[in-house]
Amino acid sequence: QEVVPAAHVSYIVGNPPFIGAKFQSDEQRADLQLVFRGTRNAGLLDYVCCWYRKTAEYIQGTEITASFVSTNSITQGEQV
Repeated sequence: QEVVPAAHVSYIVGNPPFIGAKFQSDEQRADLQLVFRGTRNAGLLDYVCCWYRKTAEYIQGTEITASFVSTNSITQGEQV
C-alpha cells in the first residue's frame, strides 16, 4: 500500500525469483522468516512463496487479479 495503493491497481503480473531453501542467501532467509512469521517450517519454502503470500495479502478484499510465472515445485515435496 505504501508503494502503490491497491485502489490504483487492476492486476499484478510477474516472474518472481525461484530460489530453493538450500540456495538462499542469509538476507533472503530473513525475508522469508519476516513474510511467514509464525508459520511452522517456513524455512523450507522456496523464496518465490514470499511473492504469493504478499500478493494474497495485498489483493484481499479487492477485485485485483494476479498472475505469476511459476513451476510445480512449490506444490510438491517438503513445501506442501
